[in-house]
Amino acid sequence: GLPTAGGWEELVAREWLTPDDAQQLLQVQEFLLRVRNYLHLLAGEQRDVLTTAKQEQIATLMGYQPREYTPAVEQFMHDYYQLAATAHRLCQEVVERVEQGRHVLGIGLDCERKQVIPAHNLLEREDPVWTIWAVRLAQEYELSLSVPLQRLMRRTVQGNPAIQDPKYLAETFLSILRAPAGVARALRQMADTGVLGWILPEFEATRTLIPYDPSHELTVGEHSLRVVENIEALNTIADPNYADYRRIFQETPHREILYLAALLHDTGKAYPQRDHAEVGAELAREVGKRLFLSEDAIADLEFLVRHHLLMAETSRLRDLNLEETIRDFVHVVDTIERLNMLYIFTYADTHAVGSRQWTEVKAAFLRELHRKAERFLVASEAAEHAPPDIGRFRRRLAKELSLEHLPEELVARHLDQMPATYLLNTPQEQIGLHIRMVQEALQGTPQLAFQTAPDASVTELTVCAIDDPEPGLLAKIAGVLYAAQAAVHAANVFTRSGEIKVALDTLWVDYRGRPIPPAKRAEIEENMRAVLLGETSVTELLQRRRRPQQSRPELVSLVVHHDLSEQFTVIEVRTTEHIGMLYWVCRALSQLGWNIHSAKLSTWAGKAVGVFYITDAEGNKIRADAQRLRDALATGAEDL
Repeated sequence: GLPTAGGWEELVAREWLTPDDAQQLLQVQEFLLRVRNYLHLLAGEQRDVLTTAKQEQIATLMGYQPREYTPAVEQFMHDYYQLAATAHRLCQEVVERVEQGRHVLGIGLDCERKQVIPAHNLLEREDPVWTIWAVRLAQEYELSLSVPLQRLMRRTVQGNPAIQDPKYLAETFLSILRAPAGVARALRQMADTGVLGWILPEFEATRTLIPYDPSHELTVGEHSLRVVENIEALNTIADPNYADYRRIFQETPHREILYLAALLHDTGKAYPQRDHAEVGAELAREVGKRLFLSEDAIADLEFLVRHHLLMAETSRLRDLNLEETIRDFVHVVDTIERLNMLYIFTYADTHAVGSRQWTEVKAAFLRELHRKAERFLVASEAAEHAPPDIGRFRRRLAKELSLEHLPEELVARHLDQMPATYLLNTPQEQIGLHIRMVQEALQGTPQLAFQTAPDASVTELTVCAIDDPEPGLLAKIAGVLYAAQAAVHAANVFTRSGEIKVALDTLWVDYRGRPIPPAKRAEIEENMRAVLLGETSVTELLQRRRRPQQSRPELVSLVVHHDLSEQFTVIEVRTTEHIGMLYWVCRALSQLGWNIHSAKLSTWAGKAVGVFYITDAEGNKIRADAQRLRDALATGAEDL
C-alpha cells in the first residue's frame, strides 16, 4: 500500500497519479534521499551537488560492485539518470493533468485547461468588479480568459453599470498595474472585453481614433497599449543597448504611474480643438482622483501626460551643449524621479509611434539629455551647482592631454583658443584628435575624420579647415554631403580663435540608413577638399552628379525664437522631408550673413524639422528677419 505521508494517497485519489506511478516515485524518492545523505556524510555539511569527484565514493557506499566491463560508478550513474528521467516524466504528467483539470478560483470563477471560466450562470448578477478580478487572476496564474467568459464580461460592462464600491474597484485595478509581470497582457484583455473602457472611458474614446499626426501607424488606443508593452518589456530585454533603460525602469518605485500615463497620454487627441497634452493632463488628474491616488502620485501622473513630448523634442531639436538648454529642461523636470520616468516613457512612446521613428541618433541624443539633466539635478540637490571653473578645467585637460605625447605648447594653445562649450562637451580623446587635425589644416589642407562606433548606424564626421572669412563653411560641407546623398542628423560648429581661425565642425551622418561605407568616404573626402580649397563649387558638384530627379523641398513653417537662448537666435524650419534640407537652409542663412553655431535635424511623418542656433558675423545675437529668410529659401529651392 501507499504511505499517507506526502499526500500520495490524495494524488492517486484525484487520479493525477496511478498507483504504479506513485510506487515508482517513492522508489525515486528513496534513491535520491540516500544519495543526498551520503553527500552530506562525505562533505561533513549540507551540500547537495553531486560532483564528479563524489560519484565513485557514493557508488561504493551504495553497494555497487564493478563488473567485467562496467565500473561501479557507471552503473550508479545509469540508475541515477534513469530514475531522474522517470521522476521528470511523471511530474510533467501530473502538472499537465492538474492544468487540464478544474479548480475553484473563487468569486464565481473557476480554472479549467489553463483558462478562467465562469463557475455558474449567475455571474452577471454579481458586482461587476468580478470582471477585473477575472483579469487579475489570469495575470497572477498566467491563464487565458475563455471565450464564454470574455462574452460574459462584455455583456456585463456594455451597459456601463454603476460602480458599487469605487475604492475596492480602484484597489483591484491598481493591483494589476503594480504586478511584477503580465501588465500589458492584462490591459489588452481588459481593453478587448470592454472592461478597461468601463473603468477608463477616457481611454475608450481613443480605441478607434485615427490620429491627425500621420507619423502614427496605429489608432491612438492601440498606440497607447503598445507604449505599455514597450515599458514592461524593459523588465526582460536582453539587448545591451537597452541596459540603461532596463536598470532605470527596474529602479522605478511606482510603475503603475508609468502605465497609467501610457494609457492616458494621448486621450486629449479626442478633443482636437485644444492642445492634446494639456487636455490629457486634465483628464489624468480626474482619473487619478477616481483611483484614489495620493496627491503626489496624481501630480506625477499629470506631469507625465502634460510633458510627454518634452524630452523627445528637447533631445532632438535643442543644442544640448548649452547649459541653458539643460537648465530650462530641468526647470520643468524638477526631480530625478520624474526625469527617470519621463526618460523611460519617451523611449517607449517613440518606439510605439511607428517603425521608422526610433533611430540610433535619437536614442543617443535622448541618453545625452538624460545624463546631463541627471548631473544637473544631482548637483542642484547637493547645493553644489555653480558655473564650472573653466581655468581649472583647462589646466586639468592640459595635464591629461600631455600624457598623449602631444606637445604642451600645442595643447595649451588649442585649449586657450577653443570656447568653453567645446571644452565641456568634447571627450578628451576627441580633443587630442582635433589638435592633430588643426596642425594639418593650418598647413592648408582640410582634414576629415570618419568615426563609426561598433554596431552604430551613423558615422561621426569631423571636418577641420581654415575658416572662411564670410559665413558659409557649413553650407559648403552640407552641400558636399547632399551631393553624396548622405543624410545629416546634427551638426556642431566650433571655431578656434587666433591669428588664423580654424573651423572644427562635427556632423552625424549616414548613407541610406547605414554608416558611411569606405567608397563613399573616399568620394566625400575628395569632393570636400576640392570644394573647401576652391577647386570646384557645390553648384558644380551637384550639376556633375547624375542623380534621379527629386522634388524640391517645400517650406511648411518658419519660426524665429529670440527667447530660447541667451547667446543665440534660434530659427526653427519645418519642410517636407528632403535629404538636401541642411544645405538648403545653411546656404540661405550664410547668404544673409548669419553664422550657424549648431544645427539639429529630425524627420517625422514625411516632414523634416531643422533648428539652427545663429549669430551675426561678429558672434552677436541678432533680431533675425523671418521674411528675409523665407525669400532666401524660396530662391535657393530652385537649385535643388
